Amino acid sequence: MATSTETRELAVAPVRERLLALIAERRPEDAAALRAFATEYLRRLSADAAQTTAPEALLAEVAGAFDFAAARGDRPIAVRAFNPTTEEH
Repeated sequence: MATSTETRELAVAPVRERLLALIAERRPEDAAALRAFATEYLRRLSADAAQTTAPEALLAEVAGAFDFAAARGDRPIAVRAFNPTTEEH
């Protein structure tokens, strides 16, 4: 009997392979970094999502997240975090 991890991998593997091929075809200039990003991104993809999401849609999703993160370039991360208090806000 297959475990849930094995079942998930069986569903995700063909989608991953097609996605990585699309990256090589459509984004050759940054394919290596985008492929690495996509591989990690897909670690959380469920079997159901793998069966219902087209690889082209995943490419748009993954490339969008990658491009957003990469747009920062070499600038330092600019995140402001604070703990609001009732007195201040």
